Amino acid sequence: SAQSKEAQMLREAKITMAQARQTALAKIPGNIEFGKLEREKGKLWFEFEIHKAGSGAEAEIHIDAVTGEVGEIEENGGGGSMKENEMFNAAKVSWDAAETTALGKIAGSVVMLRLERERGK
Repeated sequence: SAQSKEAQMLREAKITMAQARQTALAKIPGNIEFGKLEREKGKLWFEFEIHKAGSGAEAEIHIDAVTGEVGEIEENGGGGSMKENEMFNAAKVSWDAAETTALGKIAGSVVMLRLERERGK
């Protein structure tokens, strides 16, 4: 099941989503729209989609979930959409604060994060 696969990945991971997020943002400053823990080509990665500071161009970065090292970076040209920029500007809570709040309500570990607008919020 999906839950048992996620549990196995979490047992193998040696760093947290928060640590991987810090590494990703140190390499590519900007706004994270999406992040997840995944197994790709036999390795365990945290993958993040970041809208780069300044240009808003999108980049995808992989952080090794075992070693914490930076893996593949894929740069995509162009800037973020107006809708995405509005969403980033509207967000007043950091990823760290959101993660702390979520983990305060439900014990566990974060395996995916996404910033999205739903019902105007």
